[in-house]
Amino acid sequence: MAEPQAGGAAERARLFEQLERSWLALGERELAGEAALQLAALRYVDLEQWSEAGAAAGRAADALRGSGAAKEQADATLLRGIAASELSRARGKADVAALGTILEARRQYQSLQLPVAAAEALNYAGMAQFYQAEVAAAVNSFAEAADEFRRAAANAPRRAVLQNLAVVQTDRG
Repeated sequence: MAEPQAGGAAERARLFEQLERSWLALGERELAGEAALQLAALRYVDLEQWSEAGAAAGRAADALRGSGAAKEQADATLLRGIAASELSRARGKADVAALGTILEARRQYQSLQLPVAAAEALNYAGMAQFYQAEVAAAVNSFAEAADEFRRAAANAPRRAVLQNLAVVQTDRG
């Protein structure tokens, strides 16, 4: 059943690419940015195309800059960072810039007073740190993210972070 979903996701990706180009041709940068953001999420989550997801997220962030769509711009920044982190993991090379991008998204969420999104970004920072073999830093990030989710009463994401923490602790020995 994975094949029909992948085929459907690939078709949706083509549609978002077309939408992005069409909005740009009409001079609608914000709408083009939103289409690029959807494309980035689709390529990251459904297609696991890290490089393409990062590129689309970068275009989204650029198009949304100064548009007043601050949360969407933060989402694009986060997607760009986590896509770069996954790509570096897949290539077996550390990408310190990816972690910096993820932490920039966290700062953006904090400035927008979005504590759950900020905690989610911190969870992704922990993953990036783990991929870079910075285990102690990853443990600290996961623990802090879990505490932030607890304070925000976001129990489902908190459980996911605690699972990440357990995996890292087990990996650590």
